[in-house]
Amino acid sequence: MADETFAFSWVPNTYGAMLQRQAVLYPLMGRAKSAEDITAKTRRLVGMWRARLHALKQEGWSPGTKYKDTQYVRNCPPTFVYTTPHTRQCKIRYLCPFCYARWVLAVWQRLDETFPNPRDESEVVKLAPTDDAELAERIREMTFFSDDAHDGRQLRSIDLGGARSSNEAVRAFPYHLLTREVEKPHPFKRDRDGETYASYAAHLLSQLATARSHTITKMHTLGSFAFTTLVPTDDKWKILHKELHIVPADYEVPGVRGTIRRIERPSRRRLFRTTARVCAYPRELMYGDAAMTKAALEARRGMRLSASYGVCRQAHRRI
Repeated sequence: MADETFAFSWVPNTYGAMLQRQAVLYPLMGRAKSAEDITAKTRRLVGMWRARLHALKQEGWSPGTKYKDTQYVRNCPPTFVYTTPHTRQCKIRYLCPFCYARWVLAVWQRLDETFPNPRDESEVVKLAPTDDAELAERIREMTFFSDDAHDGRQLRSIDLGGARSSNEAVRAFPYHLLTREVEKPHPFKRDRDGETYASYAAHLLSQLATARSHTITKMHTLGSFAFTTLVPTDDKWKILHKELHIVPADYEVPGVRGTIRRIERPSRRRLFRTTARVCAYPRELMYGDAAMTKAALEARRGMRLSASYGVCRQAHRRI
């Protein structure tokens, strides 16, 4: 199988398309100024992805199954721009920038479905044909009124101001979004005889998996997403651990480590922004040392480094 030559056509401007660009394309390639720029950056990212796979193959890494040989992964269909031919997705979401973008979209969709938010009308992102200035976006946010139209179900935002105009409405949010981020460097140590980059990386990830389970139990939220990435930086690794939590408005955060942010007004726009920021693709996986990246990829084999909890585990489930 040879490398596919993708034909790039139109750039989608939906919420999901914008989210994927902000979470993956821009961190890797820089922000785009137009639809043509998005196409050019996506084309370059395809080449960069294939070069990265070649470097990892030179170090002895392979995807690991007969259905996912390196050439198969090289032809994973790019997102961000509509392309042909329609090749199969490699589904290596922890490394492939295109499958990672599709995974980020799935996380946001689950959050968007879980938070109370009646779909009274379709919501789409409207951009000028050549202007992607998420850049100069105009994303509509609906104002909801608390009445019997929704069977008394609590809404994501509740108007407490009666018949006042939407510009004057006082809005209360019964549920908040919490984010927790931990970033910690780990220099390579030979704690045991025969310690290698890969064995030490596996040791780190195993320890973190145990700590993550303990922390999620301690926080006891309504629903959560948690994911961990190990990336190379200079002569050491850096652990990136991210969590997204759905909590009641009166929730008190227990004593846990990491940087915690609370989004008290989780409108659809803020959910979008927060997911794009917290789930941004780790640049080091694409630009870091290939040998250490290969060791980190081998260390994670057989490990579950992302998980969902509570109401976030089931699709279409609302609070």
